[in-house]
Amino acid sequence: MNLGKFISILFHPSNSTLLGFLIIFLLRCENELVDFLDIVFFFSIMPFLITLILRKMGKISDLFVTKREERGKVITLALIGYILGLFILYIDFSPILFYLSIAYVVNTVIILAISTKYKISIHVATITAIATALTMILGIKFLAFYLLSIMVGIARIKIKAHTIDQVTSAFILATIITFIQIKIFLG
Repeated sequence: MNLGKFISILFHPSNSTLLGFLIIFLLRCENELVDFLDIVFFFSIMPFLITLILRKMGKISDLFVTKREERGKVITLALIGYILGLFILYIDFSPILFYLSIAYVVNTVIILAISTKYKISIHVATITAIATALTMILGIKFLAFYLLSIMVGIARIKIKAHTIDQVTSAFILATIITFIQIKIFLG
């Protein structure tokens, strides 16, 4: 397996989501294990399972959902799960995890809308949104996570999953919309 494919697997959006929420949970959300488990299931495990099941059923051609026209099914089903997880989280919520989950849902709706016409990099958008959230919530020391965004972007280009424009637009869009939402939700 080449390095680009390995990086793409390692930083699959489900894995990146788990990593981001895990860091925030460990550093800012004491005694909120149920909220964290809700997020892990609905925002990380379930989207991967949806992708796996759709692949096994022959509804999508690969686990990276490389064909733009197949993305709508996966993203829509994942979005339904995100919203369900968000409602469960609302019952007894941690403000940070709740508002980050809302931002995740909003980002996903925007990515879904874009994906109907343009193959934006979901890998890069996810890790960049996480880098933005971590930096804004936990401080400047998490700026290094943007290096992961760049690394994932290069990997996606190298394996010919995306063009430089698709990677760059994902980076810029995720940074801007995540920044705006965190400013609105968390001040």
